[in-house]
Amino acid sequence: MSDNHSAQRLELVCTAVPWLRALYLSVSLLSFCCIALLPLPLTVVFLLLTVTAGVAWRCWRQRCELGGMGVTVIWDPEGLWWWLQGGEETALFLSGDTYHSTGMVILNFYHPDTGRRHSLVLFPASVGSACFRRLSVRLSLEGGQSVRSGFENSQG
Repeated sequence: MSDNHSAQRLELVCTAVPWLRALYLSVSLLSFCCIALLPLPLTVVFLLLTVTAGVAWRCWRQRCELGGMGVTVIWDPEGLWWWLQGGEETALFLSGDTYHSTGMVILNFYHPDTGRRHSLVLFPASVGSACFRRLSVRLSLEGGQSVRSGFENSQG
């Protein structure tokens, strides 16, 4: 177990990642093209395009990695994780299905009272390289049962 009282507070401010936005936009446009080419009645194609566009737009507006409302995640030395978004501050627990590797971290949290889940996909470009390294070290220290690593399978 690590000594949390000597650890520094970790603040992650998620920003949009340009290459991820371009990839998301490309995949969305490709899915629209594939739907338009389906040999279905025009009303069904229009319905599928509308649903797909709605889901894509909702994701685009909600995910900070794509440019939605900003999210700040703070780990304090007492071991608590704080989710700050839209003026609201929520204390969350790190979930056991959190994942980290050298180029990506997927932080999964859950609210202890409501059970509601929050997820955040982070790349070095979205939080800065130094902050990403500190997060990787923090997750390695939490380690064990609470965080899955992308290195487990490669050590075979």
